[in-house]
Amino acid sequence: MASPALPPPQAAAAKFDRVPYEQAVGRIAGQSVAVVPPAIPRLLPGQMITAAHVAFLRANLDAGAFILDPDEHGDGLVRVVRET
Repeated sequence: MASPALPPPQAAAAKFDRVPYEQAVGRIAGQSVAVVPPAIPRLLPGQMITAAHVAFLRANLDAGAFILDPDEHGDGLVRVVRET
């Protein structure tokens, strides 16, 4: 497992933007995101979001899966650390 791009507590507490999954590639996650079932986080705060993450989340969302996130469940947006 790769080291986080930013320490998780710092990423979770950072100012953030909510962007569509496709615009999140290369950004740092500011939240955890899990597909239910099995409700195992696919993204964690501080993790660099890759195209593979986006493809996985989009495919599950399009298939009708429930995406568990702290803001809006399954709206296709993800919280990312605001760029300065």
